[in-house]
Amino acid sequence: MRQRLPGKKGKKYTKSGLKRAPCVRCDTDEHTHEKKANYQVQVDSEPGWYRPLCESCAIAFQRLVLEFLGVPDVDAKLLAFREKLA
Repeated sequence: MRQRLPGKKGKKYTKSGLKRAPCVRCDTDEHTHEKKANYQVQVDSEPGWYRPLCESCAIAFQRLVLEFLGVPDVDAKLLAFREKLA
């Protein structure tokens, strides 16, 4: 049976609640609970669910989306996104 992913249905995380949430990507199975989330994402195929991501996973997610869309200057956009997270 698959483990339920961390997330919150219906409402976004508050800032303090997000900092206590584990990262959905790297903190579910084999990783330790050291990486806390500082970003949340909602995917349209999972309506109403907000998934917490740590900084490194949020950047990886953004890179995946930008490269999929063929956006130019991905590295510059990710640098600006990283500064926004800080």
